[in-house]
Amino acid sequence: MNKSILFLLAFCFVTSLLACSKGKTQAPPSDPQTEEQAKDTAKEQAKDSVVQAEDPAAAKAPQGSDSAKAPEPDPTNAAPSPSAGSPVPGDTDDIIKQAQDLTKQQKWDDALTLLLDALYKDPASKPLDKAYQDILDNHPSLHAEPKQLIVDQDITHLKRIGGGSSLVYKLLKNKETVAAFKPFQERGQSNYRAEIAAYRLCPLIRCGFDIPTNIPVYFDFKSFSGLYARLASNPKEEFTEIIPTRLPDNTFRVDGTYKDWIPDFADFPIEFTNIWRPWLNSGTSRQDLEAPLSQILPEIAKRHKGGSKFADKLSPHIQNTTQYELARQISNLLVFDFLINNWDRFSGSPTLYGVNCQIAHGRFMSIDNGAGFPVTPSPKPDKHLHEITRFSRLTYNAIQALAQDKQKVNDSLFPNPSDREKERLETFWKQREIYLNYVQKCIDQNGEAETFFFE
Repeated sequence: MNKSILFLLAFCFVTSLLACSKGKTQAPPSDPQTEEQAKDTAKEQAKDSVVQAEDPAAAKAPQGSDSAKAPEPDPTNAAPSPSAGSPVPGDTDDIIKQAQDLTKQQKWDDALTLLLDALYKDPASKPLDKAYQDILDNHPSLHAEPKQLIVDQDITHLKRIGGGSSLVYKLLKNKETVAAFKPFQERGQSNYRAEIAAYRLCPLIRCGFDIPTNIPVYFDFKSFSGLYARLASNPKEEFTEIIPTRLPDNTFRVDGTYKDWIPDFADFPIEFTNIWRPWLNSGTSRQDLEAPLSQILPEIAKRHKGGSKFADKLSPHIQNTTQYELARQISNLLVFDFLINNWDRFSGSPTLYGVNCQIAHGRFMSIDNGAGFPVTPSPKPDKHLHEITRFSRLTYNAIQALAQDKQKVNDSLFPNPSDREKERLETFWKQREIYLNYVQKCIDQNGEAETFFFE
């Protein structure tokens, strides 16, 4: 063979290789009082603070534009998972660079999602694991100190959100909804500090689903009372259920959580356990679970009180998602609820099935976690945990590793804890031990491969 032919062949080979390689102002926190202390010291000051005001045109403000990212599943991969809306990742270095670029755009949660999806596909990757941990350590919202919101500068109106058992409000700036606000309140099933703790715990244990960003904020009490009164639709009688915090100088403020507004989601009827429970126990193969999640829609339409209308609203949020992907999320969701003792996930009324379990474009969006972290364990999450035997290895390892720096975890979940919150943390650590022991029991009975069915 002459030299020109050899050169031509070599040139074509190198060209093909190159073509294949182308890719892709804060205020310092104040120790919050316990519910009992705050009621004794401050409730009376709140009762007479509502003033009358006209209802401005901003009462019918449109919703905000923040929404969960749509998934980009890869059904050919051994462990498919939705992405954060980024391009399909290439090698490890590319993924880490994409995550770093997302943090530069202040898209910290998307960066964590991208890295976790990569870890599902390559769980032994130390560079991916380190990059994930680095973002956790530097994520500003996960370490936010209480920030004061200034009326008329940050927020112009506050509007009660009806339909729930807790006090939650839209925060509006002019005519745009910018967030939801859950204040420190008498209603025990809605703890704003539990909302923040749940948001911070989820990425720590690599939960694989979404929780809206929750950061601690506060209003000057007098400013808040005036803001509350701007809309006549805000019930005056409920104002007395908001508990102001007494400060050392005997002034008061209203603490709460500033929660990202999520306008685009659907209810998922997790109460239909016969649909998904086989996915989380032996007998269903990985191949079986590669089926599209949309296959469950006819059964949901038939059984749910909302019928086809309910299923039609759910449909766009589960397209391009497999049963395997959702099964892993349900497993992690039940583990998460068990750890924080969230008894409020499953509704007891068939007409309300799905109302406490939202999904947004292939990913669960756990919006309300205010019932979490009670002192006394609830039998409901315990029951649901012990009805499944398949778990995520990454989540298990992360939960196991929490004990390596217990104080750091406690400080993250409940900074400057009250005595009551210290009891909440003790219960959390006990739940962790029960979970780890139960998973070990499943391994002993079913083997490690079957128990860690999900990476």
